[in-house]
Amino acid sequence: MKFIKIKTWEQMEKEYGMDCYNEYIVCEFPFLKQMERSMPRNRIIKVKLQINNLIWRSKNGEKYYISHDMTDNSEIFYSYTIYGKLI
Repeated sequence: MKFIKIKTWEQMEKEYGMDCYNEYIVCEFPFLKQMERSMPRNRIIKVKLQINNLIWRSKNGEKYYISHDMTDNSEIFYSYTIYGKLI
């Protein structure tokens, strides 16, 4: 499994700015307001690598593309589960 930590909305807004309608942050892939609402509190999400793209499925089942400029320090966290618990 791959886990990454996503920057806060405020961090990305300061670094990349918003579109002219204030609907999304202008990253390599747009970071949408609905993505922000779906983020867990700790901002660590599980992603899947698919043809050089990171894919995140929210708890609601929505599929989003995650670009490396959205990640906190562009670090990718690797983890394993034992008996269903993250270690």
